Amino acid sequence: MRNNKKLSGIGALCAGVLGLGVMAPSVAHAAYTPEIEIFLVDASGSMLGTSKMTGTNKDVPVSKWDEAFNVVTAKLHSQSQLADATHSQELDYTGNTKLAPKNHCIAVWAFADNWLKQVYPMRAGAPFDVTYSAGATNVQFSDFKCVTDADHSTDVNAFTLYDQIGLDLAGTVQNRTDVKPQNGGPSTPLAKNMCVALHTARLIQNANTSATRRMVLVSDGAENSTPSTDECGDTTPVGTTRKTFTRDPVVNGKILWAGGVLDTQWEFKTFDVAIYDKPLRSQAPLTSGTLDDRNSNESFDAFLARVFPPNFAKRVSVDAMSLYDYVPTQVNITPALQAEFSDLAIKTKGSAPRFQYGAGYAVPLPGVDRAACNNRIQGDVDCSGVVNIADIQVLYQSDMWRLPVVLSYDLATNKPIYHKHRNEADLNRDGIINGYDEDIVYDHWGEHK
Repeated sequence: MRNNKKLSGIGALCAGVLGLGVMAPSVAHAAYTPEIEIFLVDASGSMLGTSKMTGTNKDVPVSKWDEAFNVVTAKLHSQSQLADATHSQELDYTGNTKLAPKNHCIAVWAFADNWLKQVYPMRAGAPFDVTYSAGATNVQFSDFKCVTDADHSTDVNAFTLYDQIGLDLAGTVQNRTDVKPQNGGPSTPLAKNMCVALHTARLIQNANTSATRRMVLVSDGAENSTPSTDECGDTTPVGTTRKTFTRDPVVNGKILWAGGVLDTQWEFKTFDVAIYDKPLRSQAPLTSGTLDDRNSNESFDAFLARVFPPNFAKRVSVDAMSLYDYVPTQVNITPALQAEFSDLAIKTKGSAPRFQYGAGYAVPLPGVDRAACNNRIQGDVDCSGVVNIADIQVLYQSDMWRLPVVLSYDLATNKPIYHKHRNEADLNRDGIINGYDEDIVYDHWGEHK
């Protein structure tokens, strides 16, 4: 457990907003590495569908659009836990920091149909159109909101700064009529805008050479309407049988690149852009071998080091947050698309949490059976095979955090009625889902099967 236990989760959020109990650092610290972070939020019409039910009687629907902002706020709050130097020291009992805190420089975009806008921070109090073409963008580093200054000498509070962005989004963006989805449309150019965000994250990062980069996609993945003329558009000829994305398919002892899909498919092109900034197989800057030359017993990192030159355009970390409809069965995100999201996350050191209410969240990812979930590594709340920020976000969900394992008792049988996620989320088996379970996730951070 933490020796100097802080407020965590929702408690820290409230304390940060109200100014209670959490004090700012009193001395300057070494500068944190900046991380360019673009949140890409789906604003298509299907996002008005119901994500979950809330209220005392669970009879008030919450749209996927509104839940998207809840998800973004939860992620920002998770990052605030790592931004505080004292907290990060506590992650290792020897005093060594396991997780390098970063100074996230944040921009939030929304997209649908033929528009892509930056909605936070705004320019002159209004969203502005994002443009990208042939390696050039109208987005500048000054358009990002960095959470801390260079040496932390004027930090107000690491918790409050992240959480304030979530409050700003809810107060100034979430319900804007020029951003919020409309009934009946528009469509979702998913691949196009994923690639624009990935390219832009690199361009802004390249102008700030000490920075890292990240794209956070928040979408219900219902469709992809990207034109075939776009660099990440699908150009698979009519009559050609498309391939289904599979996690690390093996053929003749070799693992096929991009889940084994055709290089004309949009899934292949978005995978390429996330890994090395090129949407076409013919543009791969290979030093030896081919993209399909990875040995079945070779790690992805070892493969990249062997096949690509040392200075190739490095990966953009991808967090793909999938919002499902509130129904007992999956109706929008296909298993193949969820597999690509999960694979991108693993191969770029990101995360791929699913926000699925009603049917239960903690279910195995595609390709992971229930036995594997039951025998997952410690801290792997979502059974993805890796312990990362997705597991923290699962704990912070409103139907998880601070809830007891025994919700009530059946008066007829006098038997307890358990929380449906007790096996996944109550990691220390103390009867409540709280900060002590969060500690276990941090203690096993980065571990994987």
